[in-house]
Amino acid sequence: MNASVIINVAPAVAAGLLMMASPSSARTVCSVFDQHPCQPALPYPFSDGLRVTIQAREQPATAPSMPLNTLQELFHAMGACWVPPPLEQARPGTEITILFSLNRSGDIIGEPRFTYSTHTLPNEIKAAYQRSVADMLKRCAPFPISSGLGGAIAGRPIAMRFIDDRGSRRTENRHER
Repeated sequence: MNASVIINVAPAVAAGLLMMASPSSARTVCSVFDQHPCQPALPYPFSDGLRVTIQAREQPATAPSMPLNTLQELFHAMGACWVPPPLEQARPGTEITILFSLNRSGDIIGEPRFTYSTHTLPNEIKAAYQRSVADMLKRCAPFPISSGLGGAIAGRPIAMRFIDDRGSRRTENRHER
């Protein structure tokens, strides 16, 4: 008798817990007859990762000197540190992404990992971009982050996407945000 009570009550308890755990705005009715994908409007993020896109520019690299207090300042400083490969070793439209984390003092934790590169790149051009990104991290790390920002981002993965669209037609602010 007790076993049947547990079996009958367990689905109701599970449904109640799910309703309590999810916000009321996330309740979305989905059906196989809908003509659009079902995507609940959740008010909270699914990931703790940080993402930034950096576009190539023709300026010398500058390492940050002042303490960085916000993510916007940190990402701007990272972008200012990157020097893309010379045009003879570059290819317009190249994208490359690296994943790494920082500790509270702005040092890189572990070994950064390249997670994406434009699939049509020859190996020597791919290596030139990987060197330029690795040089950026060596040149500017540790990043001078404030204690507040350091506490907020310590250990969180940062995915940096680098786009080299020098020499190609460029739509203003196409990759920002």
